Amino acid sequence: MYRRYYDEISNEVLWFLQYYMWSPIQWPNFGEDQVRSWDEGYRPVNAAIARAIVDEALVDGADHAGVDGANSIVLLQDYQLYLVSALVRARLPQATIQQFIHIPWPANRYWQFLPDRFVHEIYEGLSGNDVLGFQTASDMQNFLVGAQAFLTGSRVDFDRQTIVWRRHRLVARVYPIPTDAYELRRTLLTASARAGADELGDLLSGERQIIMRVDRLDPSKNVVRGFLAYETLLRRWPELRGRICFLAFLIPSRQSIPIYRKYEREVRALIRRINAEYGIDEWQPIVSFFDNNRPRALAAMRRYDVLIVNPIIDGMNLVAKEGPAVNERHAVLVLSRTAGAFEQLAEVALPITPTDIDETATELYEALRMSSRERAQRAERARAIVEAETPVDWALEQLRDAVELRRASTRSHPQRAERVQAAPVA
Repeated sequence: MYRRYYDEISNEVLWFLQYYMWSPIQWPNFGEDQVRSWDEGYRPVNAAIARAIVDEALVDGADHAGVDGANSIVLLQDYQLYLVSALVRARLPQATIQQFIHIPWPANRYWQFLPDRFVHEIYEGLSGNDVLGFQTASDMQNFLVGAQAFLTGSRVDFDRQTIVWRRHRLVARVYPIPTDAYELRRTLLTASARAGADELGDLLSGERQIIMRVDRLDPSKNVVRGFLAYETLLRRWPELRGRICFLAFLIPSRQSIPIYRKYEREVRALIRRINAEYGIDEWQPIVSFFDNNRPRALAAMRRYDVLIVNPIIDGMNLVAKEGPAVNERHAVLVLSRTAGAFEQLAEVALPITPTDIDETATELYEALRMSSRERAQRAERARAIVEAETPVDWALEQLRDAVELRRASTRSHPQRAERVQAAPVA
């Protein structure tokens, strides 16, 4: 059941759908197997989680005098739990339920490649929330447009960002997730980070300019095109050979899924080919690490000159924020227009189209040759943007919205006032 829920529906279907990575001419093909994975995997796991939440709320309420667990605040996260809120709402109609979606929300026509029943169950499941949060305004807008199409009889107010369906009101909001600059800098002071810096050695202390990326080995991260752009850079501007180095920190991910294993093989083969074609005894064009060593990657972030973040699409992409938070060399950010972080960092980044290898190579070159004055201005502004909010701010803003909704509901229904006090969070 878990394999069908997590691998086959959550990661092979929903993740690829929401990252626009399907190839409808050939894949996916929905047949009995996929329907069974939905009905015998995704749906029952969501139901089990909903039951656990309800049990926790009611037991918590019973264990604390004066607390009504039926009025709990329930906080849900992401695409693995699309059906939960409506199931909890059915058992706890007075609860305040809030869900945040970390990944992109695609346009209607892309959702329509998913079996119609699945789409309607997703929208109906999410309609149980009081607040539904997204990373970007465009994701929120896509959801509101979808609600008009997939929630029959719904009333959507695009100005107030609300949906009313079956007498329940849902509020859509944007909560761009921030990075924790303080935590990052504290990590850099640890023995692990110092060991990571020592391991990198001359790569960080030499005169070569460093291009860097940090990514999970997920096809959505677009690692192959990033390396193809770097290869184009070396071919078009041969004077850069030996004077730059590409540091790549790549974390194997979801190895139980065949397409992820295949993608890692493609990445490794491409690195070997570029290094064999352009490398010499004293210089290797790409230095790669295939593991999950965060302190070492952060140590390298202090010293890079160009950070490339070129996902096909991303909900946010925190690497684009982590780099400016810790870098000490007035580095330049090369960023996909389709990354969620672009909405906040557009003014400081060199923008690229993730599928345009030629443009990416050109922008990498522009980043390497940018004047020190412009680099400093961009880097200082980027740091100010990413330090403006913390993860605590992000969480509290969502909780404030949930509490305000409870108060508004209590004002509208005075008979609820006594039941709402001191409600726990499940």
